[in-house]
Amino acid sequence: MARVHGLAFGEKAWSEKEICAVLTTPYTYALGVGDKTSLFSFIIYRCLAPSIEILTVCTDPGYRRRKLANNLIKKMIGLHRKQGIIEVFLEVAANNSSAIGLYDGLNFEKIAVRPNYYKQTDGNRLDALVMKADISEP
Repeated sequence: MARVHGLAFGEKAWSEKEICAVLTTPYTYALGVGDKTSLFSFIIYRCLAPSIEILTVCTDPGYRRRKLANNLIKKMIGLHRKQGIIEVFLEVAANNSSAIGLYDGLNFEKIAVRPNYYKQTDGNRLDALVMKADISEP
């Protein structure tokens, strides 16, 4: 997982230790897609009724544009909608147009801005968009 996260996020990626720490947090789950030898894409999220918070979604750059992340998010929603989950939240860097396009296509709406939320490697700060999807209806 750390390898794919590193390829997707570069210097901002989570280490193996950080990923393990997140995954041992209660109510935290992961879904992934790959083959017998490699992971191509994964999502880590926290599910605490009635909401899901997506913590990270990433895809190996060599496997992008294949709807892997899109399908993982849909799979996550399908698994948990039956359990009474009615909304999904996430935060995304305001300049991450690819991710924003993915979330827009899944009916997420921008509900807030967290000014200067992300620290960039050059020391500058970047806003985070808070997005929400209502999943109460299929």
